[in-house]
Amino acid sequence: MFDWIKKKGENAKVWACVDILKRDLEMYEPIYRAKVLAMANVHRLQSSAMMPEFSDVIRNTYDYPRQQLIRLYDEIEYVRNTSKIQQSQMRANIKKMGGDIQDDIKEIHKVTNASLEVWMTLIACGIKPDVRDKVRDIWVLLWNSRHLLPQAIDQLILFFNQGTQLMGGQPADNMDKDEWLKICDFFPEQFSKSLF
Repeated sequence: MFDWIKKKGENAKVWACVDILKRDLEMYEPIYRAKVLAMANVHRLQSSAMMPEFSDVIRNTYDYPRQQLIRLYDEIEYVRNTSKIQQSQMRANIKKMGGDIQDDIKEIHKVTNASLEVWMTLIACGIKPDVRDKVRDIWVLLWNSRHLLPQAIDQLILFFNQGTQLMGGQPADNMDKDEWLKICDFFPEQFSKSLF
């Protein structure tokens, strides 16, 4: 009985993530979607380096057992939730110092969280297969914004450098723009046959 309750809770959690991300992406402009796509691919590379199975899971979601998918989903959710807490603390510290939270900072936080949710929703397809159509819609929205990737990447680099300077650091050596564009060619194979 407890397994059934646990499974129902997991299903509700992943359904909500898919539904909210889809709604947010539909609501925002294509340039925002392009930023999410760009950041999601940075997270894809980072996650693949830290979790070797990640790369295969996002390509072959349906080949993995539910429990392994839940574990991976929970790990990414933990990173997202920790990021949200850190972002909230940073905004509070800026306010305490008499600063104003710039819209750019708010946007980069939202983009960062959404870019993690992109992978959470893809993994959700294997946890709760009836979200597949909504996740495909998410990927179509992202993919259709890819013509804006050069502009989105320029803005992201600018945001990161401004944020670093605001916090008293020096701008970091960012990934080369051309290299960043090359990594943004990922599209889930499970959706490619029905779209291309």
